[in-house]
Amino acid sequence: MQKDVEPLLALENLGNKRYDIFSGGGGAVQYDNKFVIYDRDNNQPRIVIMPNGEIGIGATDPREQLEVGGNIIFNGVKLTHVTGSSPSCPSGSNFLMRKFVGITCQNPICSSSCTIPGGWGFIGECDYAIGTGRICTPVVCSSTWTEAVCLGNA
Repeated sequence: MQKDVEPLLALENLGNKRYDIFSGGGGAVQYDNKFVIYDRDNNQPRIVIMPNGEIGIGATDPREQLEVGGNIIFNGVKLTHVTGSSPSCPSGSNFLMRKFVGITCQNPICSSSCTIPGGWGFIGECDYAIGTGRICTPVVCSSTWTEAVCLGNA
């Protein structure tokens, strides 16, 4: 936020935590036509309301009715988003969905193949056969993933 922009309302609690409320940007181009609750101490917007009513919590340009830039707890259920190379869910939670890397496993000798499409899904495995000569053995082809949504208790 630009230092010369005057907030619509400036709030400060007894612990000296400061929030500013902006409407329409007031000269701050990145917040034109938005309603913003801005954390002055951490220098970042906390809540953004777009002119079309879409709300961002931790997201400055929401693209849905509600977009949250972080984990969510609702009705005692916690959704956690994890990223990395085949990331694990936090303790006490399980995979809800994973974003798989597309892969095709095949063995021309056994005339066997299977494909795991890239993208969000539930199962990143398929069966095919490997072997040499006349003996083919069933095996599982597994994909890696780059993101996951985990479901657990709050």
